[in-house]
Amino acid sequence: GGGAAAGDALPPVPPAVPRGKVEAEPLGRLPSALIDLDLAALRLRDATLAPLSAHLTVAGNGAVTIDRLAAHSLGGTVEGKGRFGRDGVEVDLALAGLDAGGLGLSAGRLALAGGRLDGHARLAAAGLGAATLAATLGGEARFEVHDGEIRGFDLAAANAKLERRDLAGLFGGGLAGGGTTRFTTLSATLKADHGTLSSRDLTLAAEGGRLSGVGSVELAARRVEAQLRLAPAGAGLPPVGLGLHGKLESPDVVLDANALQRALGGRR
Repeated sequence: GGGAAAGDALPPVPPAVPRGKVEAEPLGRLPSALIDLDLAALRLRDATLAPLSAHLTVAGNGAVTIDRLAAHSLGGTVEGKGRFGRDGVEVDLALAGLDAGGLGLSAGRLALAGGRLDGHARLAAAGLGAATLAATLGGEARFEVHDGEIRGFDLAAANAKLERRDLAGLFGGGLAGGGTTRFTTLSATLKADHGTLSSRDLTLAAEGGRLSGVGSVELAARRVEAQLRLAPAGAGLPPVGLGLHGKLESPDVVLDANALQRALGGRR
């Protein structure tokens, strides 16, 4: 009937596959690849890149090199290149016209609420986990924000109180009483070293005066140390010193207005 005729060769028996164990091919033996990406949108945690185009090289050891990246985000553009692998991350990015308020930057009661950001960053970090990246970040970045707002203090109101020599109102309602400060430019150069961001040229030009300062932020510990000088717009008035120390979410603020008090006292 249906049996095989004498002399017919039987099909070979497939080799047995052991259960419970899979031999992975080492990454070094995988082929490399060149990839062109064109995506309508890509969401990375809180950031959305839409649209995005990039040219990638994937090496046999799993490392990814991006030699061309172009995307739109927060109303502006992001361009650059980078490298990602098991040993760490390197990026070189140019930012133009981003909505600075959408970045969610804040320290205590102060928050960047608007403006257009331009900048350039060359950064590198070891490892891939968020904690390792925060602790090993190095490099440099430069940014400038135009025509924005900072929520948490009202510099114009503070300057008006100075015009009336109202120091009690100044500390209770101008610098520490909330409100909004509109500024024309906010700029800084940031240097990153082993997870600490520092700046020695922070500058804010705004209604009511000018602010400058130096400071640092430890990313892993989320701690800030900064010394700021607030120069009121009133002619001939000395600056007010502001110190920020402690946790980034709720730093202690120390005011030094001794020189200002002496100057105002001498004008009575």
